[in-house]
Amino acid sequence: MKIKMSSIAFFFAVILMFSCSKSDPAPAVDCAALSKKITDALLAYAASPTTTTCTAYAAALKEFIDKANSCGAVISPADLADLKTDLAALQC
Repeated sequence: MKIKMSSIAFFFAVILMFSCSKSDPAPAVDCAALSKKITDALLAYAASPTTTTCTAYAAALKEFIDKANSCGAVISPADLADLKTDLAALQC
């Protein structure tokens, strides 16, 4: 499966937003760590599309989707729907 460039750009934008955000009390979910985890998994899968990297990317996507509501307004409903579509399209 080809990785959509918009997915890669989205995750870099999310990481940038977290790195520039105000110092609020730590959320129950570390949204920046989740963003980094999914970006790292996406880049590994794009560089080497194997079953192992696909499975790791799928797991990171699922974790991010499951915890996205805890990240507040950082991710829009449309972006969340895109992530769910990407996860469903993966064929590991």
